Amino acid sequence: MVEREESLKVDREYHVQKALFSAGFPVPEPLLYCSDVSVIGTEFYVMEHVQGRVFRDLTLPEVSPAERSALYVAMIETLARLHSFSLHSLGLQGYGRGPGYCRRQVKTWKKQYDASAHVDIPTMNQLAEWLMNNLPAGDNEENLIHGDFRIDNIIFHPREARIVAVLDWELSTTGHPLADLAYTAAFYFWPNTIKQLGQGGTLSFRDTVGIPSLEELISVYCRCRGISTDLSNLNFFLALSYFKIAGICQGVYARYLLGNSSAENSYEFAEMVKPLAETGLLLSKRTSFTGDAQPSDTGELFQQTKKGQEVLLKVKRFMKQHVFPAEKEVVEYYAKDENSLDRWKKPSVILKLKSLMSLRVMPPTWNAAFGEMEIAM
Repeated sequence: MVEREESLKVDREYHVQKALFSAGFPVPEPLLYCSDVSVIGTEFYVMEHVQGRVFRDLTLPEVSPAERSALYVAMIETLARLHSFSLHSLGLQGYGRGPGYCRRQVKTWKKQYDASAHVDIPTMNQLAEWLMNNLPAGDNEENLIHGDFRIDNIIFHPREARIVAVLDWELSTTGHPLADLAYTAAFYFWPNTIKQLGQGGTLSFRDTVGIPSLEELISVYCRCRGISTDLSNLNFFLALSYFKIAGICQGVYARYLLGNSSAENSYEFAEMVKPLAETGLLLSKRTSFTGDAQPSDTGELFQQTKKGQEVLLKVKRFMKQHVFPAEKEVVEYYAKDENSLDRWKKPSVILKLKSLMSLRVMPPTWNAAFGEMEIAM
């Protein structure tokens, strides 16, 4: 059963979830909606219970690198599928507030931030000004968007890298689909100086083996939607995401000062606002995104050659498709033969990987030099 504060409009959440379930999108089946507040004191709706896995830590420490990669790819494929629906096909004509999504978002979060700010943070004002002065041309996209699409709002199959339900649709509306993609991708640029929201320590997201690069996830998203990977407005939506997150942190701290926050670490959120706003400003200056590093103080990254970028992407794909899945076989091989002479032999899978590597990844001019090089496992 789901009950919300009145401002979150339970009926909208119920109806959008019902429309998506009818279209075959992975959401819990909504069973009934009750507007009679005399029943339990508030309106509510009931949905089916979905069995599966929910990951609270973005690094997914419970799974192997291969599954970690597959889970992230499944998440982005599902997001692309959501954005591929037309409002007409879902029967949701009139849902949302029409064109002007980006302008409304900037104004809404600026208003909420101003109402909760306890000190003046010039960076937040600068970011708000930049966003308002750099709204995407037209600002008339009306796709269905989730509004809070992240991995801990997803239920995965108990054993497979497959999504069985996307949760928490109370912030869904119509707007630009890149808003969802950027919000999901924001943690690729998370400042090292502050903790991950909802977690105890700093975020080691970028250093975790098996998490695809942002470049790879963008490629998956665009392929699934059939659009170009040249997402010229992504810097705007990443900056908007950080403005939104900074505003949320300020709101949490404001409630703490009023004694209305239940989170034990609410007092820490005040220190997050400035670095989040600074990251948003840096991202606003970016023109390309690889997702493997934070922006520098100038907003630029060391740029690889085009050929180097192509080879790096091939290596990452090869690792994900072939090397990570072979880890278990290699470990089992050496565990089985640790006390025999066979422990000095190479598993057959290593030889296969060497052959595949030279055929699929290494440029032809490198093959001779590759020679007897070993693949590190």
